[in-house]
Amino acid sequence: MINYLVKNPFFIPDPEGLAPDPENIQTTNLININSLELLQVSDPKLISKPSETSVSRCSQALQASGGYGGKPYIPKGIIGGLFGEPPLLNSDLGGVGGISNNGNILALDLGTTTGWAIKHLDSSIVSGVMSFKPGRFEGRGMCFLRFQQWLEEMNKTVSGIDMLYFEEVRRHLGTDAAHIYGGFLAQLTAWCEYRQIPYSGVGVGTIKKFITGKGNASKEEVIEAIRKLGHSMRDHNEADALALLYFAINKWKN
Repeated sequence: MINYLVKNPFFIPDPEGLAPDPENIQTTNLININSLELLQVSDPKLISKPSETSVSRCSQALQASGGYGGKPYIPKGIIGGLFGEPPLLNSDLGGVGGISNNGNILALDLGTTTGWAIKHLDSSIVSGVMSFKPGRFEGRGMCFLRFQQWLEEMNKTVSGIDMLYFEEVRRHLGTDAAHIYGGFLAQLTAWCEYRQIPYSGVGVGTIKKFITGKGNASKEEVIEAIRKLGHSMRDHNEADALALLYFAINKWKN
């Protein structure tokens, strides 16, 4: 069993053709930042039968959740090139760095369990958590390949990411944690360079101070601050990604 997809709005095909485990289906929150209207999306049909066409709204992107069993999944993106197809620039990008607050902004809390949040063109926000943990008989590199494929799926699903922010961690609990973070950061920045997507790291203290008023706020305080904005989170990884996204939105508004 591969614990691969966790609260994920993107459909990754199962090599064995197995349907997602209904017990792993998570309710995902959709927020409109203009009205703070909270919508609950948990329709199993959206999860087991994803659309074959490219979607243009985050609410239509909630297509898959849970895990799947079977053989290790090999991302298609590594075949025929490092990142698959040649880069496609967004028509409204206006050159690297030339986006406005109306663009698709993705925020990531990097790690084996990555928290993510995205603001779409219509100002709606979708967030979640992705687990890239390798299987029992897989090498460590598989988590980075899955992360790479997930970025590709995210970019296609939202019709192009215009700006990407990640939490910049300077201190780690140990050597292994530092190596894992460095691996995800290297994959992310290389992918952004290849796709010509502007990216920026934001310090942990800066994010905490923005969302809570304290640069040394605890995880619980960050979660509570995000909850007050109308979000329901799975864990602190998702809360951190949402906090970073609100920081990014505020930056572009000002």
